[in-house]
Amino acid sequence: MPAFSTRFALAAACLLISVATMAKDAPEPFALQPGAELTAGADSALDWSNSAAFKGVRRVVVPEFSIEFLQGNAAGSSAGKASVAQRWRLEGVGPAEFQAITDAAYAQLLATLQAAGFDVVGAETMRAHPAFAKMQAQGKPSGHATGAGLAMAPAGMLVMPLGTVGQRSDGGAMGGALKTLQTFSAVSSAISGGFDTQEMARGLDATVLQLHLAVDFSQVGAKRGFVQRMSGKAEVSGKAQPSIAAGAQVSFMTPATQGATLQLARPLLLPEDTFNGTREATSSATKTANVAGALLRFAAGVGGGHETVEYEVSAEPEQYKRRLIEGLGQFNAAVAARLAAAR
Repeated sequence: MPAFSTRFALAAACLLISVATMAKDAPEPFALQPGAELTAGADSALDWSNSAAFKGVRRVVVPEFSIEFLQGNAAGSSAGKASVAQRWRLEGVGPAEFQAITDAAYAQLLATLQAAGFDVVGAETMRAHPAFAKMQAQGKPSGHATGAGLAMAPAGMLVMPLGTVGQRSDGGAMGGALKTLQTFSAVSSAISGGFDTQEMARGLDATVLQLHLAVDFSQVGAKRGFVQRMSGKAEVSGKAQPSIAAGAQVSFMTPATQGATLQLARPLLLPEDTFNGTREATSSATKTANVAGALLRFAAGVGGGHETVEYEVSAEPEQYKRRLIEGLGQFNAAVAARLAAAR
């Protein structure tokens, strides 16, 4: 799909200045092939914090599983008195599709773990354990709004405090990137919930797995730095890009209270035909604000200006569900492969 760039230039600089800048690169994405079969090499996108802690694990239970579906993104850039911004939104799909995808992905995970040779504790046994109710008491209903989108849990389960991994950044050098959401209250709840996790692990004699993912729909970046300031160019670029976002985590706790995390270090890109297309959809209110701002600057004798452009990414529900379920199935297969290799 095409990328869209928004620029606002001041008077051209008289001198061309070449400056080498150091910036933290975003992790290199890994492209998943269409279909349910695991794309070769996809499991290499997962990094262990301590794989040795998983050695010997045979029996597992999964009382926590959440997917955050991101529905909005924005980034802005400024240079001198000029500034630009882009706002992106996902249309055509919503809670019904997100819930169906989450239910399917959770069922896929359990089946994939079982196929990999793990003894997976059944739903009835898991839900009957006292620790399950304690853990769920800290959660939010599926469809919990996060600001960036909706966090979903499988039917009959809740979204746990650290189940939202998709808080947007402030649109800086990596504008529109994701960062982990760990507020004080969420961390406090997770610490107290750790005792419940230990109780379940010991009571069921099973290693507790907790999975949290985010599904993104766009890639939006703002260019900032010395070069942009000197050239007088503020620039934001964006494109529709379906992906399982980097930062997805698989945490575990063994009956012996050994724990570690398997984390997705690189975004997993889904096929571009996940979406129907992208169009500029700047609202009349935004256009009016752009014009009003320009007039005010002109009247005040202030140079530069500001422009906000809005884009809409459209998805057809059935195709979106198909591609997401395939991609999440591949993620589950990669997780199962890494867990099986570590045991």
